[in-house]
Amino acid sequence: MAATGGGTGSSFDIVVAAAILAGLFVVLAIAIIPILRRLKNRRLQELLRRLGEDRVVLFEPAVNFFGQTSLGLGQIRGQGCLAFTAGEVFFLMWLPRREFRVPISAIRSIETPRSHLGKTKVSPLLKITFADPRGGED
Repeated sequence: MAATGGGTGSSFDIVVAAAILAGLFVVLAIAIIPILRRLKNRRLQELLRRLGEDRVVLFEPAVNFFGQTSLGLGQIRGQGCLAFTAGEVFFLMWLPRREFRVPISAIRSIETPRSHLGKTKVSPLLKITFADPRGGED
């Protein structure tokens, strides 16, 4: 009489499944990385063109956006380009394509916390608190 297992896979099956998943992940990464590089370069060129390259004092081509306080916890974190001019801070998200502009005159404080809206990173974040158009703070 032969008996079959109760639905649990052998160690070999688990290793094979993990190897297949890892392989799929590598193939997917190899396909996506060039697309993301092109998108990053396109957004950076757009940012420099729109602001005027000669007006940009400082820029970082790849930063993480952790969200706006007023919009709450449900925001999607995203990568984008960040630039500073004499008059504003400008962030252009890669995907979805969004932009945020903060006039330098509206900035109330700058901090470097490790987390914002429940999202954490090992390195310090740049948190800019500013007066919104309605007179509130964001």
